[in-house]
Amino acid sequence: MALLNDKIEQANIHKFSHTAMATVYEIMIEYDDKLYAEQVAKAAFDELDRLENELSRFLPNSEISRINNLNVGQELLLTEDTFECLTQSQRLFELTKGAFDIAIGSYKENWGKQNSFSENLIEEGTYSDIPKFVLNELERTITVLGNNLSIDLGGFGKGYALDKVCDQLLDWEISNAFIHGGGSSVKSIGSLTNISGWPITLSNPNNSNQSIADMIIKDFSLSASGIKKGEHIFDPIHRTPISARKAAWATASSAMVSDALSTAFMIMDKNSILELCRTDIDIGAMIIEDGKQELTLNDLTISEHFKIEKLLI
Repeated sequence: MALLNDKIEQANIHKFSHTAMATVYEIMIEYDDKLYAEQVAKAAFDELDRLENELSRFLPNSEISRINNLNVGQELLLTEDTFECLTQSQRLFELTKGAFDIAIGSYKENWGKQNSFSENLIEEGTYSDIPKFVLNELERTITVLGNNLSIDLGGFGKGYALDKVCDQLLDWEISNAFIHGGGSSVKSIGSLTNISGWPITLSNPNNSNQSIADMIIKDFSLSASGIKKGEHIFDPIHRTPISARKAAWATASSAMVSDALSTAFMIMDKNSILELCRTDIDIGAMIIEDGKQELTLNDLTISEHFKIEKLLI
């Protein structure tokens, strides 16, 4: 994904970037006062750093790391952000029938090992709603139910961070802004002057020179997943890296949701994806099965509610 730069060469757009959560975040703010925009961006990046310290499994003192170090039956009091992430992840686990699973690390670490799963785990290729942990909303705690729990928020945490940054920009009374995390997830607030949103283009993941579609992002989020960088997406149902589907995009009002669904859409079968999008007008999808250098319209599966402005193939 890329911004259509020829349409945003405007004097009042200020760009700021910051590295967090192993990617580069960029904020574009349309505002007359550049100094004020800088202050807003700094506050937003401070929020990103705070969230990384809570949600990254790679930081030994993060809350996610503390959860992963719990033994069966142990309980931990959580911050509001961590509790919200875990609550929403459970909802998305159920919505995608296990295709999105933040306990993916529990499977990744054992991939390829014989007899690595205990008898109480489900058979490969099936979905189970057996909980791995329990959340207590009243006490805001988590209790671990199984051995070797390994939570990895991955892109889901990045999307949650985008939502929180947008909330903060609104608190600072910023009405027109565009935020992305590494280019794989974007979200906007309001519209550019003389444009009905923030314009971006989607490209063929196998050939960056081929544009697929133009989109106008306004008050919603778009996320992308793919295997261009190798087999790094793990299927928690079949317990193996993804290799068949080449790319998936998801739209939703929340970046947290679009991030999770773009990953799930790499795993779910096509009919399940289309049915989910039919039943929820907040969700849209586009998927590519083939790794062609030159795609045609027949190579795209596009659901209802996927907000394309113009197809380019």
